[in-house]
Amino acid sequence: MLRKLLILLALAAIGPGLARARARVELTAEPGLAIPLNRFIDTKGKQGDSHLRVTNGVGLSINISLLLNQWEFHYGFNQSRLGSVDMKLPDDAWNAARQALQGAIDVPQQVNADLTGSFRFHSITIGYRFVVMERSGWRLFIPNGLGAAIVTGEGTSRALYGASATLGFGADWCFIPRFPYLLLNTTLRYTFHITEMSQEFTGLSLITGGSPWDASVAMMHTISVNLGLAGRW
Repeated sequence: MLRKLLILLALAAIGPGLARARARVELTAEPGLAIPLNRFIDTKGKQGDSHLRVTNGVGLSINISLLLNQWEFHYGFNQSRLGSVDMKLPDDAWNAARQALQGAIDVPQQVNADLTGSFRFHSITIGYRFVVMERSGWRLFIPNGLGAAIVTGEGTSRALYGASATLGFGADWCFIPRFPYLLLNTTLRYTFHITEMSQEFTGLSLITGGSPWDASVAMMHTISVNLGLAGRW
């Protein structure tokens, strides 16, 4: 009897909380711009100023988020357009190539060529959206997440796999009070990708004197600015 009474008291105490914690679902879609903060392919050789660099520029960004009681399941797409490749051989590799070819072909020590296409970064992360302020239809929040990364595009002949982390700041606004389930949403996100190196550049990285780490791992830091709509149930 005492046990049943304790169970009833416990249910009475947590019942209102369970009602308030009823699952809230929110789906957000935001297009925007992806701004690269570094070069995805950037190797510095051990000799002189030998290097391998691939420049990349601003591209398209798309965020799609599913929110379940502040837990965020997020897909992010960041495009980084290819600009040019700049490679300079170390003196010993350059001299060895010239001797091997015996003057049959003029081997330049430094090559600079324009590239077309892009790297496309896909990330699937799980995180928690911290709400820092909520009032009068406005809400400010901090999204974050950890997960997997896949890189595709013309800069690589196959998909590259790795990990991704994201952290940002966002706001949403119920701009039509009569429709509280429709929100205007904007976010500023920093995303970090670390993946395997593209096969096209692994050999070139080693030739320029890069370390085995530089020749096998690539990292990308990106800021994305997005604006879109969210539906809330």
